[in-house]
Amino acid sequence: MKERISITDIARLAGVSSSTVSHVLNQTRYVSPEITERVMKIVADTGYHKNRLACSLRQKRTNTIGIILPSLNAGTYYGKSLEAIEKELSAHGYNLIMKASSNNPQAEKDAIEYLLSWKVDGIIIVLSDNGYDYSQVPCPVVLIDRAPEKQTVSGFYIDNYTITCQVMEQMLQKGYRKEAIINYIALLGWAPKDTNEEFFSMDDLIRIFDENGINKSPSIFDTNKLTWFNAEYIRRLTPEAYAEMAKPWLSQVLDPQKFDLDRLCQLLQARTEIFSQLPGMVDFLAEMPALDMALFTNKKSKSTPETSKAALEFIRPILSGMADWTEANLHDTVMAAIPESGMKNATVLWPLRIAITGRAATPGGAFEMAYLLGKDETMKRLDDAMAKL
Repeated sequence: MKERISITDIARLAGVSSSTVSHVLNQTRYVSPEITERVMKIVADTGYHKNRLACSLRQKRTNTIGIILPSLNAGTYYGKSLEAIEKELSAHGYNLIMKASSNNPQAEKDAIEYLLSWKVDGIIIVLSDNGYDYSQVPCPVVLIDRAPEKQTVSGFYIDNYTITCQVMEQMLQKGYRKEAIINYIALLGWAPKDTNEEFFSMDDLIRIFDENGINKSPSIFDTNKLTWFNAEYIRRLTPEAYAEMAKPWLSQVLDPQKFDLDRLCQLLQARTEIFSQLPGMVDFLAEMPALDMALFTNKKSKSTPETSKAALEFIRPILSGMADWTEANLHDTVMAAIPESGMKNATVLWPLRIAITGRAATPGGAFEMAYLLGKDETMKRLDDAMAKL
């Protein structure tokens, strides 16, 4: 068996005292860089490892922290907290012993006794027993997440009420509907009996709520699911109610005196997930974005820069000669003329929409966008695009 290397051996090889080697290894006193480098090289060459048990007995600490959580499941809130705590402790030279209480007071007490048997230097606990006096534990205790009824030890707690209010306020500011938020949150960890329905009014929730339907497993707040809920609530609004809610958002980027916001709302309602998206969905109407010429190439409409230029040259005089600039007349006039071009409808309409919006996705098609822009702006944008093709 290979003989174990000791600090005395390291000191002899380095030509220094054992205490100097100890100071280098434990970083307990300044040692010159030259000596530190010499000692650490010998440590590496000899494969020396500290006897942690001996160090613990001598220093009267184990550099070990115990933690008791309701769950150690990696996918839960506590699992993510555990990852962060372990990373921070490791950075400071501490090991971690983990125990789960499953929110059971007796299991928590057993876990405390188990950790104490390992001589841990301290214990972090998410409490399960509000009546337990943690000040009687013979090592430092820090409580996290849940505050006890009587404060006897240090703690770091989450103010769930304030955080919930702040999150709700942020959601409302982003354009989420209050009813959608309440409906979604009510279904986190709870399910109504005898129905697969997911949409409930506040009166419905008050009437059917039963605490027996609460799931003991932790819930995960899914913003994508909330957004889906919100979109469904928006689609269920009357057109008048939607317009009332949408117009303040649209007015952030569009002049209500220049644009038909009522028609725009009709086009947008089915496409709206949250109201804060609206300015970014229509800002191209106020100002033409930089035109990406690659957009004129589209496999589905069989468009290329060459066919796009031909389509715009064909359609320009038709649009220029129109006196009645209404959506219906734009549609009827252009659709009646397209067969004369020898091109498919999409081969003409795709480059027209790209030329006047600069976007591959818009709330409506070429006719709706041309109507909203008005004749003068449409012709200007059309000429600018043709000059670049």
